Amino acid sequence: MFTSRAECRLTLRADNADRRLTDLGRQVGLADDARWAIHQARQQTVGRAEQLLRGTRLDGKSLWDLLQRPDAPLEALLARAGDAGRELAALRQAQPDAVESLCIDARYAGYVAREAGAIRQMQQLDAHLLPERIDYAAVPQLRHEARERLAQVRPRSLGQALRISGITPADITVLTIYLAGRSAERPQGNEGGC
Repeated sequence: MFTSRAECRLTLRADNADRRLTDLGRQVGLADDARWAIHQARQQTVGRAEQLLRGTRLDGKSLWDLLQRPDAPLEALLARAGDAGRELAALRQAQPDAVESLCIDARYAGYVAREAGAIRQMQQLDAHLLPERIDYAAVPQLRHEARERLAQVRPRSLGQALRISGITPADITVLTIYLAGRSAERPQGNEGGC
C-alpha cells in the first residue's frame, strides 16, 4: 500500500499494525493462541506505559504532552520522572517496540487529532447529497472547469465532488451556498427536484 496516498496515513504505520489488526485477525481466525498471547502481553505493556505517560507530570504537563515537543527526548523525560520514569524504562527494556510505538502516538497526537477533524468534515460532505438533476451550468460563480467536470462525473455528494480532479474547496463552497439558497427558495412541502 502507498501510505503517502492513504487518507489516514498518520495512523497507518508499521509500528502499530499489530495493535490495529490483531483483534481483527483473531476474529477471522488468522491469529493463533500463541500470537494472541503475545498481543495481549504487548497490549498490557502499552496500556500501563500510556497510563504512566498520561499520569506523570513534570513542570505542570504530562509526559504524554511533553513528548509532543520535538526537543523532548524520552530518555531525558524518564530521567526526571522518578519512580514512574524507572517503571517506564523497565517497560521499554522489556518491550521496546511497544513503548516506542506508544511514544510515536504521543508525538503525533496533535496531527492525528487534526486528521480526525478533517475526516469528520469529509464525512459531513459525503452525507450532503446532491440533487440528481442539478444543472451545474446554472450555478453562478462556479468556475467553467468545475462546471464541466461536475456535469461529466455527476457526483452523488459534496464529498465525492471534492475528490474529483480539478475541483477545489472553493468550488465546493460555491456549490454549498448555491444549494442552501435553492433550498431556502423552495416552498415548504415541495418535494420536487432541483
